[in-house]
Amino acid sequence: MTPGTLTASRVDGWERDLGTHPLKGRKAVIAPSLGAAVVAAEVEAQVVEAGQTLARSAGLALVDVPVRVPNITVEWAMANQVTLRNELGDRRPDCAADMTLELAFGLRLAEQVWNLDMASRFERLRTEMNEAIAGSSTRSTSSSPPPTQTSPSGPTSGSLPWSTASPSVRRTTVPSPSLRTP
Repeated sequence: MTPGTLTASRVDGWERDLGTHPLKGRKAVIAPSLGAAVVAAEVEAQVVEAGQTLARSAGLALVDVPVRVPNITVEWAMANQVTLRNELGDRRPDCAADMTLELAFGLRLAEQVWNLDMASRFERLRTEMNEAIAGSSTRSTSSSPPPTQTSPSGPTSGSLPWSTASPSVRRTTVPSPSLRTP
């Protein structure tokens, strides 16, 4: 692991072991906007309802802890273009017509603006975001384990995800060039 990064070690069997760890009494936070995103009221209501159902089912204790992460939208989007470009390999630029307008636009924009200054800003903001999430788990007064973060994941389908206006949110996974998850 590179010093200063928060890359998780590989954990084999994590998916197999889902549901085998006792969660009853653990604390959880439902933070649909993470304190920064614009989330439509309908989407927020769905996330809260699903989070409350999950918490009841798992025996989690919901706590009201403010979660505030820095706005990392542009830097995160540009950093993810590095991964996309690597995945495209030698198919690029011939495959541009096969990409969505948003992906093609993002890749072209990243080729023009991604530089050491933006990479540095991304790393600083990514670190601030991780520290904000970690800090929210330590703001409880009890000696219980840290809360589990519950939030919506993935961008919306359709136009660029500056905000979510529809409760129909398509769930996708967006890889990060510096955070690895199982």
